[in-house]
Amino acid sequence: MLGNIIKINQNLYLNNNHFLLIKNSFYFSKLFCRKKENKCKEQNKYKKVSYFEMFKFLKPYYSSPKSQSILLKSFGITLFSRGVGNLSPIFIKKGINKLISSQNGGVSPNFSGSINYIILSYVSKMLSKILGEYRNVKLDSLNNEIISKFGNESFDYINSIPYLEFKNNSEQIISQISKTSDRLDKLNRIVIGNLMSNLTEIIFVSYSMTRFLGKKYLFTTLGAYATYIAYSNILSKYRNKLYNKLNFWEIKSDNKLYDIVNNIETIKAFQGEEKEKNIYNNILSNIKDQSRKIRKSLSYLNSGQNIIMNSCLMINIINCVREVIKGKLTPGDIFMLEGFFNQMMIPLNIMGFLMREIERCRVQLRYGILLRENYKKMKKSHMKESEDINIKDGKIKFNNVSFSYGDKNKLIKNLNIEFEPNKLNCIVGESGEGKSTLFELILKLVRPSEGKIFIDGVDLSKVDENILRKYISFCPQNGSLFNDSFLYNLLYAIKNYEKEDYEKLKYLLKKLNLYKKIKSLNDGINTYVGTLGNKLSGGEKQRILLIRALMKPDSKIFLLDEPTSNLDIKNSDIVFNILKNELKNKTILFTSHKLSTIKMADKIFVLHDGQIVEQGNYDELINKKGFFYKLMIDNVYKAPQMNRKLL
Repeated sequence: MLGNIIKINQNLYLNNNHFLLIKNSFYFSKLFCRKKENKCKEQNKYKKVSYFEMFKFLKPYYSSPKSQSILLKSFGITLFSRGVGNLSPIFIKKGINKLISSQNGGVSPNFSGSINYIILSYVSKMLSKILGEYRNVKLDSLNNEIISKFGNESFDYINSIPYLEFKNNSEQIISQISKTSDRLDKLNRIVIGNLMSNLTEIIFVSYSMTRFLGKKYLFTTLGAYATYIAYSNILSKYRNKLYNKLNFWEIKSDNKLYDIVNNIETIKAFQGEEKEKNIYNNILSNIKDQSRKIRKSLSYLNSGQNIIMNSCLMINIINCVREVIKGKLTPGDIFMLEGFFNQMMIPLNIMGFLMREIERCRVQLRYGILLRENYKKMKKSHMKESEDINIKDGKIKFNNVSFSYGDKNKLIKNLNIEFEPNKLNCIVGESGEGKSTLFELILKLVRPSEGKIFIDGVDLSKVDENILRKYISFCPQNGSLFNDSFLYNLLYAIKNYEKEDYEKLKYLLKKLNLYKKIKSLNDGINTYVGTLGNKLSGGEKQRILLIRALMKPDSKIFLLDEPTSNLDIKNSDIVFNILKNELKNKTILFTSHKLSTIKMADKIFVLHDGQIVEQGNYDELINKKGFFYKLMIDNVYKAPQMNRKLL
């Protein structure tokens, strides 16, 4: 297709009148290539890992002495278990032969001798099963430890993911981690539990079949094995493609459902229920279609496997009957053959299921491998940022800082600015100008595209972000609360709070008019606030977020993003009185769209088009009648005519 496009372009180039069409053709050819490249990247995310990659991924989980000890014990129990189980067909043969030989000798059947062997046969089966269950208990403890270790790795990974990447893909990341954990659990049970047990079973039965019946029975059975595996492999490759597609649509389903739940107010307000339902039904339809194809392919797989197994058993039984007639084998050998065959084919039948599960796990483990590789890279990059910082004054300086989200235009452009300590610094600007982004840059949630940021003269690019954040307290504009108690949320920044902390908390709750409300609840301060704090009003939630920020110990810098946007004038005044009285000798930066709040700032920085266009106190900027004045009158801060005198 791309060659045809280029050929068309060459022909069009001969005609000067079609220059614009040539240009557009090249544009669409590039667009086609870009879409194809993106599609390949998307498909590569669901590409299964090789067996070498899979075992390399699992290896660290089994490297500890404790894990290796459990594995060795489990292997020993498996050998003993399968050895005992292998005696069952032999005892059945002896019991049948004992019964037949007594009848042929003209004496009454030797029931007691036959029954003894039959009892031994089933006792060996039961003992083998009990030993197998004991081994599973041992392996389960190992498996739980592995899943716990992966959970800790995932938690560390989530905390090390770049802020924007996690913010934009949080639902998909959580979904993939959950599915990878589930697949890892299955893979450990399959590889270490069932696969080890079944391979041991096959080895024991192969030896016994050769020893007691002859090589031709083993070769016939192994031929059936080869046919069974080849057939299963062909079907499994096809089914693997179906599972890839199913995995893709399941992720889309999870993301869409999460999106619907989070935007339920918007959907209802815009009457989008039918629209969203159609989209979601389309996704479910694709899931149903893939599931139907998978179930259909499973029917083909099981039917073919059943034909192969029973054909092999039929051939072996016919050969065995012939040799019994010739006197080479005994009638008991027929029962022993069927017993060995069943012991060998049951693992093979299970292994068909195991191989299908391994194929599914190989698809999902791609994400687990990427998770580990990315975490190692992030860890290395964080190790470079090892310089310590001890913030005393909290002076913040931006030196030629630029920033953009992805490939978009620069949001912040060559910004040069200083925020002085011991002052209320206010950043104002229209929505989308990048006010909140400045806070994210200071917190190192995002990194500058160009330039550097300094605090007390120390370059933040060389400072460990965890050490830096120890000294910074942040109150987000639309922050969320944990689905836990008031106490947990309010004292989240304090690991082991003492009486003084509780007294300070009590003081702030009273100041911000929350103490009586919380005390009146049945469980008081231990009352749960609901998912994301949905049991609270906007104003209550904002005050909780503010108190949480104020309670953080060792904070020298306070970043407050619209701290009073949901508060009335009375509570807004209380907040700023607290900031002035309780945060002396601290650096305070806040953003606001409220005129009454902006007037309280010691210094105002006006952000426009990625740069600070004006700075000064309120009176200076109003008297200057520049961009800030225009902003107050005509744009975001429009006030009723009766209130314009305040300007």
